[in-house]
Amino acid sequence: TESGKKASLKCFNNAEEFSREAKHLHQVSLNPRLFEELNYFSVTEQEANAPQGIRIKYCVSVNTSKMSLARVVAGMPKEHKYRSDMNLLSRYFGKAKSILHLIAEALGELHNAGIAHGNIDSHHIGKFGEDWKVTGILGSAVNGERFASARLGLHSPPETFQSCSPLLSADPTVDVWS
Repeated sequence: TESGKKASLKCFNNAEEFSREAKHLHQVSLNPRLFEELNYFSVTEQEANAPQGIRIKYCVSVNTSKMSLARVVAGMPKEHKYRSDMNLLSRYFGKAKSILHLIAEALGELHNAGIAHGNIDSHHIGKFGEDWKVTGILGSAVNGERFASARLGLHSPPETFQSCSPLLSADPTVDVWS
């Protein structure tokens, strides 16, 4: 990005795909203290079989985190010294409490906007500078719409897998299950 931050780029080949995965996020004002930063733009390409010879691609750049909470947790073996040092243990629990509070605040904001994340887990909590934020919000869905099947995984509620095709309507309870 212009500010020197790392970012990934997701481009959508058509407006329908963009609408399903990203447009709803562009239409709400999410707190940048709680969520990864998204920037929206479109690119036009010349194409012979497109109307008027122009094809529009919708793109979103997503600032990427330094590390995920999953990486931090994986790096803490059970025999780590924080377990026997009450000062370190207290600091660890204090930090864990602040991160869990942030996750709850972010989910509350998302749910109040009528959006379900659909894939909350430790891999989708990232560190940006000194701040922790919820990541992976592209692909979230407006309540009542269906999540893309690729969005669902190990942390999805059991009812997702009761049929042969894993489809689930977006609802805040999906995030609470995670």
